[in-house]
Amino acid sequence: MTDIPDHGGERRSLLSPMKVEPDSPMHGFVSSVARRQIAETALSEAELAGFLAAACPRPIPPGLNRQLLGNTKILLYIGPMLIVLGLFSPVLFWNALGESLRWISPLTGILPMLFGGTVLVMTVLFRKQKARLLRDGILVSGTVVDLRETDVEVNERPQFEAIVEFEHAGDITQATYKVYGEEAKRGRHLAETRETVQVLVDPLNASQVVVTELLMITE
Repeated sequence: MTDIPDHGGERRSLLSPMKVEPDSPMHGFVSSVARRQIAETALSEAELAGFLAAACPRPIPPGLNRQLLGNTKILLYIGPMLIVLGLFSPVLFWNALGESLRWISPLTGILPMLFGGTVLVMTVLFRKQKARLLRDGILVSGTVVDLRETDVEVNERPQFEAIVEFEHAGDITQATYKVYGEEAKRGRHLAETRETVQVLVDPLNASQVVVTELLMITE
């Protein structure tokens, strides 16, 4: 398992500097990219507190929305583009192929249309589910009981699953919440100390949660 240094449960800021040499040609580019990413996902303690205190349906801070949705918005464009490609590709292949191979042209549109349709539907459902979780989620108290490393890496950072336990509809329920980097370190600390955490639970699907103590908070 990847070692996660313990920082005593301190919530680390997204504003921690990236380790790039000042005289490196990449320094300016990396700094600008880092600043843009920080701005897009920025969420302060005050914004989080106001969000949790608001009545449902809650207004969602842009930074929190971006943290949960990631870059999925682009898939809303890619899906339809693939569908359109699937509609026009048979015509293109019909004109490009010889007469003996033109029977293939209708088949060339099937794969991009199926793939594009799948991407579009899954993206819409994913974003709808996350929006419901944030706007109408039920806030309960819970405990992080374990932190497990997955086989996934995102931007060269290993992904971890925080196992959180809470009471929902009269039953003790467990769910997983994916974390990376500094949030994984804090998750390990919370799992060891069993401190009480706040958990936002999807009202229609208790397996979908947000552990507020494991969100990325800016200063």
